[in-house]
Amino acid sequence: MRQEMVDWRRGKELSQESRREKPKMQPEDLQARWNAQGEDIFAAVAQWRAAHPRATLAEIEYAVDEQMNRLRARMIEQAAQASAAAESETSQGLVCEQCGQALQARGRAKRRWQTHGGQEVEVERTYVTCPQCGGGFFPPRSGITGA
Repeated sequence: MRQEMVDWRRGKELSQESRREKPKMQPEDLQARWNAQGEDIFAAVAQWRAAHPRATLAEIEYAVDEQMNRLRARMIEQAAQASAAAESETSQGLVCEQCGQALQARGRAKRRWQTHGGQEVEVERTYVTCPQCGGGFFPPRSGITGA
């Protein structure tokens, strides 16, 4: 039953995510988005529970944890992406801590990592480099100072 829950939601989630682009999140949109995503997670657990009326406490716990980990990962990703949008706007005028040279934006890059709940998170941010010493920073403000 445990794997059934994982496969059922993962298949649905992957098919939906692969068809849409990830929008740039604004901080004021986060709460509404998270409320809607929470409702989806609660509904998924309720549907799973209705389909598995004889599930053990351990199976119920696993199903709830699996869904909460997915919600947690989306919240982390969206909060980080909202920060990335703000950082992109402020990446102008930054200087390298090593040599003091003005940094140049070199486009956007994606980073992926796995949360404590085992879910993958992806964030796209501006990558900046120093034309003098060659240092690169992702995201901006990780080894740089304001001009």
